[in-house]
Amino acid sequence: ILAVQGGKIVYERYHPLDSPDTILNSFSVAKSFMSAVVGLLVDDDILDPSAPAPVPEWEGDDRAEITLEHLLQMRSGLNWEEVYGEGGTLGSMLASPDWAGWVIAQSLEAEPGDRFEYSTGTTAVLAEIVADQVGGPDALEDFMRAELLAPMGITSTNFVEDSTGQFAGGLGFDSTTRDFARFGYLFLRGGEWDGEQILSPEWIEYSRTPSPANPEYSAQWWLNGPDGNLIARGLFGQYILVVPDRDLVIVATATQGGDSWTPLFTLYDQFAAIET
Repeated sequence: ILAVQGGKIVYERYHPLDSPDTILNSFSVAKSFMSAVVGLLVDDDILDPSAPAPVPEWEGDDRAEITLEHLLQMRSGLNWEEVYGEGGTLGSMLASPDWAGWVIAQSLEAEPGDRFEYSTGTTAVLAEIVADQVGGPDALEDFMRAELLAPMGITSTNFVEDSTGQFAGGLGFDSTTRDFARFGYLFLRGGEWDGEQILSPEWIEYSRTPSPANPEYSAQWWLNGPDGNLIARGLFGQYILVVPDRDLVIVATATQGGDSWTPLFTLYDQFAAIET
């Protein structure tokens, strides 16, 4: 667990077998990272959240109504069931060689935009859309490192890929705790890092805007309360909590069976109790 306030690490503790150099699983924290990558292209007017998602396989059928925003806000309407373990659509996707391709081939189970359904597959589609725009899977990794990670000094990240070499999108932004904190700090500072505007303030605000289908979710981020708090959240207890009114980022990580939620919000409550 680690806390950054006022741009400085103010609390940091590790399991005895871990250290600041330990690369930890992100699981679905990667979804919030993938959203930021999409934001880079939106800021450059290459992608438009309100436009139909640029997926050639959907042209000419009802899936052509799926917008980029529907994907970002988990309301595409594509057939999906986020069940961990064997069976279900998630297991079938992970067993296929082309994760995004498997999801793209799914039919609709609801009208696009109508219903929230949390979907790791949806984020895989976002990763493929960005890869198509920047020149393919290899170019995508180069793009993410050069345009997003390098300006923040993030060097630890390992990306999980499918058999085609495509970044998973919805998982596999594996990094050190400090590098997770750097990513959260970018959103705390309105997209600015060391005087460079990496993401526009408009994209940061968009990331805090509740989905019409779920007021607790935005563009691949969870929302925590009415004060603009953001949470990137991953399986087994991976969290990046961004708290603007306390100038605070808290990162917590855990393994299966651990409880990082309790120390995360115990620490948060300590900061919240301090008079400003």
